[in-house]
Amino acid sequence: MAEKSFVCDICKATFTCKSGLTRHLLVHSGIKPHKCRLCGKAFTGNSDLVRHYRTHTKEKPYECDICCKTFSRKSHLEMHTNVHKSLKTHSCELCEQAFLHKSDLVKHIRIHTKERPFECMDCHKKFSRKNHLTVHLLTHMKDKFPCHLCNKIFYQKDALDNHLFKHTKEKRFPCEHCGKAFHLKRSLLLHTLTHSKEKCYACEACQKSFTRKDSLTAHLRSCNEKPQTCELCHQIFHGKNDVIKHLNFHIKTEPYSCDACCLNFLNKDDMISHIRTHYTEELYICEICDEVYMKKSMLINHSLAHSNDRPHACDQCGKFFKNRRILLDHMLIHTEEKRYICVLCNKAFRRNYHLKMHSLTHIKNIVTEN
Repeated sequence: MAEKSFVCDICKATFTCKSGLTRHLLVHSGIKPHKCRLCGKAFTGNSDLVRHYRTHTKEKPYECDICCKTFSRKSHLEMHTNVHKSLKTHSCELCEQAFLHKSDLVKHIRIHTKERPFECMDCHKKFSRKNHLTVHLLTHMKDKFPCHLCNKIFYQKDALDNHLFKHTKEKRFPCEHCGKAFHLKRSLLLHTLTHSKEKCYACEACQKSFTRKDSLTAHLRSCNEKPQTCELCHQIFHGKNDVIKHLNFHIKTEPYSCDACCLNFLNKDDMISHIRTHYTEELYICEICDEVYMKKSMLINHSLAHSNDRPHACDQCGKFFKNRRILLDHMLIHTEEKRYICVLCNKAFRRNYHLKMHSLTHIKNIVTEN
């Protein structure tokens, strides 16, 4: 092992090479030369900037060879791999299967004893694990309350009743100061603040003051930043963050994916609402770990993670893979096919990851400097 001979005079950290010490000294200097072109955040090292960019692209390039789970950072993958290591001190006396944690062994033993301590109060169906009961409870949410005016779905009648007032002209909550009426009591309470002479939220840039913090926050976006224009459709936005979010509609970056049907969504709330449509009485639960699936094929595919089987072989190079998805992704290296096309410049890529990274170059060019 090489001797660590370069010592930081400030914190006594040691390094094997001078360049490592030089990079480290930036931490103490406060200098952050690597700046994100998308949000302006600065970093001392280029590697930190690269990791930060993944928060914009939602990319997770580090994949576990055992279970195919992906991570945005190598350190997160290394922490995850400890789960698969052989140090499993809690063994089942009935089948000799071993576990890292005693709690996992307790859950596993219920497979042998058929114990189901978690009971649904609605239908009295019993489950061996609490999270299985939680997923099952979603199946009782069949009583949906649709709005007959806009078809929006609600799971509680009170929520629907409250929503219906938005479609009517009835405003049940009048302001005692000016007579203005509102559909919701919450809206009235916010409005009454406008009658208060106390404006405790002040903008440090222009000294304008506001009665509400959210009003100040909205004002700061327009006060501190120059207007930004999307060069594709010429729509104007208050700041960089707004135009970056807007660009996703041109680039069609949809980071949230439904595991059941592979539909993609721009935001997490839409994905969660969509996933609820898949839930039925028939749920497929892995008896080895904590995973629940909505399709039997998904459970079968997942179970490969608990074995060393690699049944899917590449007919070009003979390499084996745990599932067909990884095989298909691998086979792209043997072909010239580039099926991921940039909608802005028509450049094509073999992998979706490369397309996402390329899309960043367009965002950098479109977002103007302050």
